[in-house]
Amino acid sequence: MGFRPMFLLDAGEAKELVPLKMFFVVHNYCYSLVAYLPIFFEEADFTKSEIGILLTIPCICTIIGPPVWGAIADALHRHKHVHVLCHITSALFIFAIQFVHSFPLMCVTVFVAYCQMVPTLALLDLAAMKLTARHDGDFGKQRLYGAFGYGVGGYISGVMASAVGLKWCFTMMLGVSCISLLILLWYIPATSYGDNDGHPRQKDLLRSSAREIVRRPDVLMLFVVALVAGVSGGFIDSYLFLNVYDLSDDGATIVSVFVAVQTLSEIPLFFASNSMIEKFGTAVCLVIVVAAFFVRDIVYTYMEQPWYIVPIETLHGVTFGLLLATLTTYLYGAAPKGAAGTMIGLLSAFLRGIGAGIASLVGGYIYEDYGVRTMWKIGAFGLVPFTLLLVGPTTGLFAKMDEHLIDKRLSGLSESFVAIDGLQVGPNQTVEPEPRLMEETRELLKLVFPVVGTTVLEYLPGFVSVLLAGNMDSPNAQH
Repeated sequence: MGFRPMFLLDAGEAKELVPLKMFFVVHNYCYSLVAYLPIFFEEADFTKSEIGILLTIPCICTIIGPPVWGAIADALHRHKHVHVLCHITSALFIFAIQFVHSFPLMCVTVFVAYCQMVPTLALLDLAAMKLTARHDGDFGKQRLYGAFGYGVGGYISGVMASAVGLKWCFTMMLGVSCISLLILLWYIPATSYGDNDGHPRQKDLLRSSAREIVRRPDVLMLFVVALVAGVSGGFIDSYLFLNVYDLSDDGATIVSVFVAVQTLSEIPLFFASNSMIEKFGTAVCLVIVVAAFFVRDIVYTYMEQPWYIVPIETLHGVTFGLLLATLTTYLYGAAPKGAAGTMIGLLSAFLRGIGAGIASLVGGYIYEDYGVRTMWKIGAFGLVPFTLLLVGPTTGLFAKMDEHLIDKRLSGLSESFVAIDGLQVGPNQTVEPEPRLMEETRELLKLVFPVVGTTVLEYLPGFVSVLLAGNMDSPNAQH
């Protein structure tokens, strides 16, 4: 069978999903401009400490924006209206950044811009989950088009910044945002978010989602895993490029190569993520992600020549693409009735907000005072084992939920009831794990966490002392 050109647009899926894929391309093309904001802040003569504050603001916005706007959209059943509002206001405020010269006013502008921009990512993920479920598509395949758009946008923005100046990139972003707005208005229906599914409007969705997280051990552990993974990924996202830049004689070139390889690595993982989740399950996929984090941290610890580790950057597809697809797919299925937007917003807050924020603040202190090698060792020998301890006790509950999601997907009966362990679960209900299994898991957690906590408190001071003593004389400790 010959090559079919339309495969580049539909990835072998239903034609109804083509507008969604194009929206991912254009939207992430615009989003790529944020990678150049630190350069813009430096060109605007802000001090390093002021730039550090400006770069911390997005993490705070990620904690606030997605859960709040997600809860509002869920309560009003107006997800598309909220999405359009956030899309327009974020584009305008980001465009306005170039005209701000006062540091306090810049903080306010960046705060509002990110509070409006970050929820668009969570709402787009929600629409993608709804549409792919309706048309038998894969969530990961939609995200791979976003990775492509981000890579192309980042490259073109870099070329434009070198040729005509960075301020012109803001104008280009605003123009492309108008194109993505037209796609959103004309081709992404309100039913994509479940706005017209017949559910009554609900209140206190943030509170109900929080109760669901605390009540279910599997969901609670998944959010803790998201938090720890956010710290691990935040170390890499915030300080890898700076580390590479310091080690290389041609820092700008090697950084651009790293960005290109990381972006390309997301495409195959997003493409295959749904198949991997169905075949291996949530727990195994998370273990694969943790293993990839361990390999990356170990390699960075002993890195001397950045060009030699470029192939390792293909693991970014695992630590970002597979991680995001696994967490989003599971939490979408586990969300309380009518609260999927809130749950995905909370995931964004934990992963990209709290986790990345902790990494930015703590990582900068470690990098400056003890050397970057210490930071990578903490990731490899501290965060990785801790994540494995979190995943282990809840493997059984992950398997129960995975089995339900696969059975529901294969049945194709969106209006039928699926029986799990004698419990009837409808299409608009969440899965209640077997009481006996939940009780066993709670008891296991009660046994595991005191032991883990005691062990960590007993050995952590000595472990950190060894790390710091071994790195004070390292060349990187001076950076």
